[in-house]
Amino acid sequence: MAEILGLGLTHSPSLIKPDEEKDFSIARSLRNPNLPPELKIPTNWPEPMRIEYGEDEGLESAKKARARLCKRLSQA
Repeated sequence: MAEILGLGLTHSPSLIKPDEEKDFSIARSLRNPNLPPELKIPTNWPEPMRIEYGEDEGLESAKKARARLCKRLSQA
């Protein structure tokens, strides 16, 4: 009889590094030389995105997201 191993993985590769390294998807996108310059300016972003990016380039939001994910995983 075969056994099945089920794994749940996050889609966020950023979670393999400490949040303080700020290797978030947005940071990688902003370094993309093909991104139009006007899209690299936070004042041009939608308000929810600006709020999440905040004054710390998304660090606090990343910490909150990691905590939510870890809480959900621990309850599974």
